Amino acid sequence: MANKGTVRGYLVAGLLSLCFVLVSPITLFVVFLSGDSCCGENTTGTMAAVTVVIVALFTAVGGALAVAPRHPVKRPGYRVLVGWAIIAGPFALIHAAFVTLISIVAF
Repeated sequence: MANKGTVRGYLVAGLLSLCFVLVSPITLFVVFLSGDSCCGENTTGTMAAVTVVIVALFTAVGGALAVAPRHPVKRPGYRVLVGWAIIAGPFALIHAAFVTLISIVAF
């Protein structure tokens, strides 16, 4: 059985991850439009570049949010990294899968 303290410790990270996932359709629309903006053709390079910028931005925000409640005694370094992965990981995976799928299907 999972330790309730551990699960409770990552509850905020899980909620922030859910917020990032709920925002992802908007950012995926931006990624798709960026690829479609070049002469009406989808360009994989443009979509990949915009995806990298968006994911880097949200990963940086996720890292700041993971470090913000840090207390040296209660939140050791590995918990901050795990929290950061929980916050930004699903968002990054959704975007990477989207660009890969569109690149394969559209061309």
